[in-house]
Amino acid sequence: MKTALIPAAFLILMIPCICSVNLGISPEKLEFSGSQNEIICNNFSITGDAPVLFEGYVRWSKSESKNLLDYNLISSDLKINVTIPELINPGEYQLCISSKNSGAYYGALLYKMQDSSYGIGTWVELKIRGNSADSKISFISGRIVQKINQKQAGTILMPFLTAALLFFLILILKIKKKKFRMLQ
Repeated sequence: MKTALIPAAFLILMIPCICSVNLGISPEKLEFSGSQNEIICNNFSITGDAPVLFEGYVRWSKSESKNLLDYNLISSDLKINVTIPELINPGEYQLCISSKNSGAYYGALLYKMQDSSYGIGTWVELKIRGNSADSKISFISGRIVQKINQKQAGTILMPFLTAALLFFLILILKIKKKKFRMLQ
C-alpha cells in the first residue's frame, strides 16, 4: 500500500499550479483622424481582476495587418509622437497622437503585465491629412464623390431589381393560369 502512495503523491506534486487572470482592453480599435502636427486623443480602458501594473507601448506596421509580428516599427521611425501612460493599473486612460507626415498608419497599443508574460492590446488606425488647402479640398471632394457613387449604385441596381420582380410575378401568374386550366 505504501508503494502505491508514492507514485500517487509524485503525480499530485507534478501537477502545475494553474493561475488565471481576467484582462481586457476596450475599445477593440482606436481610430484617429486629423491634420499634420495636430494632437488627437482617444480614451481607452483596461480592466483586470488583479491590482497589477501594466507596461504600455505602441508598435507600428507598414500595412494593415492582424499579425502582431508585422508591428515592428517604433513611433520615432515614422515621425509619430505618441503620449500614453507607460505604467498603469486597470482603469481609463487617454492615448494622444500627432504626426509630422500625412498618410495612413496602422498600429497596436500593447500593455503587458509587469513581471509577467500576460498582455493585452488593441488596434490603432491613424489617418493624417496634409495641412495645405489643396489636401482639404480633395478630402472634402473625395467624400462627396464617394457619397454620389453610393447613391448611383442604388439607382443602377433599381431597374434590374424591378425587372427581376416583374419576371417572377409574370412567371407566377402563368403557373397559376396553367393550374386553373388543368382544373377545368
